Amino acid sequence: MNLNKKGWLKEYINIKEKELSESGTLGFDHKGQHPDQSLYAIIQPTGIMYGYPILTTDLIPGDIDQRSKVKLLLMNALLSSYVLIKESKGDRITIFTEVLDEGVHAIAAFYNSLYKELYTSPTSFFGKKKSDYDLLEKILDKRIESKHSNQNFWKNFFHNSLLFLDIYFFRQWVQTPDDNMITEYLKDQKDNIRLDIVKVMAAAAHANSNIEPEERVLFEHFIESLEFQPEKKKEAVDYFESGVEIEEIPLPSEDTWILKKFLFELAILTTWADQKIEESEENFLRELNSRLGFGDPDYEKSIIAVEGFVLEYWNELDKLKDKNDFEIVSNQYLERLSAVTSKYKDRLYKEIMMRGNLIKMIQKAKTGDVKENEKEFIREQLIKCLEEIPVFDVIALPQHFLSLPVIMKILPKDFFKEV
Repeated sequence: MNLNKKGWLKEYINIKEKELSESGTLGFDHKGQHPDQSLYAIIQPTGIMYGYPILTTDLIPGDIDQRSKVKLLLMNALLSSYVLIKESKGDRITIFTEVLDEGVHAIAAFYNSLYKELYTSPTSFFGKKKSDYDLLEKILDKRIESKHSNQNFWKNFFHNSLLFLDIYFFRQWVQTPDDNMITEYLKDQKDNIRLDIVKVMAAAAHANSNIEPEERVLFEHFIESLEFQPEKKKEAVDYFESGVEIEEIPLPSEDTWILKKFLFELAILTTWADQKIEESEENFLRELNSRLGFGDPDYEKSIIAVEGFVLEYWNELDKLKDKNDFEIVSNQYLERLSAVTSKYKDRLYKEIMMRGNLIKMIQKAKTGDVKENEKEFIREQLIKCLEEIPVFDVIALPQHFLSLPVIMKILPKDFFKEV
């Protein structure tokens, strides 16, 4: 699949249709969960909430460019959101091609209704109607285009991470696509929510009563990515300079779980701008977590998710400062992972025992006679086993950071003596 050539979207949909038909299900099990939680489980491990793909999917060849990955992951998130909405309404879906085609149509209509800067005529110069697929390919190309491309990691990051808001607004719009009032409401909400994000970042930056240089640089890149009008930009800068009390942060409604999760994880990322979280900042995060209606398990999951991102892209993130606290951050992260693997030791052991080839390779490794490609096989398989643990099945694990020696550190003590 070449995502830079016309026709890639149809090819992607054909692959999705084949997968769904073979499995006989849409693949979204969200019993007992808010639909937003199911969507989070789908999109968070891909990294799109953080602006950069952390984990590739089976649909993404490892050698394609970053821009293509972001485009495909955005499309996949929007389509998954559409399917989840259909499921939540109790619709019985037997012909997968139809619901996927409907999803493509809905996504194209959403962008043409809500984003005037992306509007793409549904007809050609000669008046011929474009297919939904051709129309959406052009729209997505416009959407992911950034004037910051290949210039600055953080400018790219914020441009891409704000694509998450597309997914959030789409979920609201698609339930009343022909309602002009909801379209106008969402247009107003776009700027309001972006200001809410500014308030969260401002509160996080002031959590330790001192704006760190790294936080200021981070904020400047964020403001540039928002492309506010002058008056909105001034309002945003004033929030950041004067600070915002946690009580002043507007609370999204109860049915916007995924938006609250996004706001909280951006707050964590802001406090991580200098690669460390001070006690006052941790207190702020716990208070914000509670104010947003989350419990301690949610806090730990989000911390692990963001720390994993920080470690995966450490070389890029470290451009914000000279001091290197990599060892401190990695040790904190490994302690969290170790606590999880110890808790789910039996589950992890079961996953490993189900992989016969992995068992054979581990046995061979105990003799010390393994080649580099065999070590890599063990590493990849162990990561897949880790991803089956309930906590990690909705959190992206840092693929490059988790070398085999690092994985050995987080497994329960004497674990391999039992294998």
